[in-house]
Amino acid sequence: HFYFHMLTAAALIAVGGGAAAAGGAAAAGGYVLYNKRKKKRKINKQGKSIQKEEAKHEELQYKTIEELQANGKKADKYAHYEMALKLDGIESEEHMKAASSHGHTLAAFELGKRFLSGEYEPQSEEMALDFFICAAERGMEEAMVAAGDIYYNRGNWKEAKKYYKKGDELENEEASRKLALTKLQTAEGDLQCQYAKSLEEIDIKEAAVWYEKAAGQDHSESAYRLGKMYLEGNESITPCEDKAMMFLLQASGNGHGPASLLLSQEYERKGMYEEALQRIQICGKTSDIKAKIEELKQKVDG
Repeated sequence: HFYFHMLTAAALIAVGGGAAAAGGAAAAGGYVLYNKRKKKRKINKQGKSIQKEEAKHEELQYKTIEELQANGKKADKYAHYEMALKLDGIESEEHMKAASSHGHTLAAFELGKRFLSGEYEPQSEEMALDFFICAAERGMEEAMVAAGDIYYNRGNWKEAKKYYKKGDELENEEASRKLALTKLQTAEGDLQCQYAKSLEEIDIKEAAVWYEKAAGQDHSESAYRLGKMYLEGNESITPCEDKAMMFLLQASGNGHGPASLLLSQEYERKGMYEEALQRIQICGKTSDIKAKIEELKQKVDG
């Protein structure tokens, strides 16, 4: 009987492989759909919990410390949160931690903010991150963004994307925007360059930051634009000949025509005719370029 079942199974796989694959795909699709619905139910439940916390805050915020303490040791997480907001220093911190430890999401987020700012001592980004993550896992959008921000500033793109994506799935606009920026951090130079170009009329300083990221991936157009910025300077970029020449040489070294022409002009201006001639020869064979090559040859010979 054992061998019969084994052979039957093999026959079904051999003969009905297509159907089995289709059935497997359908089953997998059903599993994904189930998980999505389960996740949505969890998000809805978390959202209702935060809404309840906000409603309780509206109800309790005008009560005095004495009124909030009326239940003594039986004070619930909502009372702890309100007392934390009214008190200072270590007393405030103890009540805020008591509220958070009993599942109060707003309290966890507030702890993160206060440890990050130094209002609760010692000032600690690591402790702030722990509380932001705690609040984020309980479904708070602002905490997802806050956790993402800390990871972003550390250059930890993987974790930054993780928390921004959580906010993006809840249609949080700030999280969506920051998720796109985080993805750009690890994107190819072409995409980074396109984004930098879109910034030039809005924020030239930020455009330079993105051109430099792309140039770091040996993107020639970005290196050229950055070199030109440092050569000419503007209201946001202080001219720097050393940086300009470094980026222009990078672009020219990759055969970038406009960068080579600009370098040639700079070398000629400095009386460095051999270098000028070397760079302009990369620029193509138009009549103007040919004429300039002949002019530079005469200067080199003369």
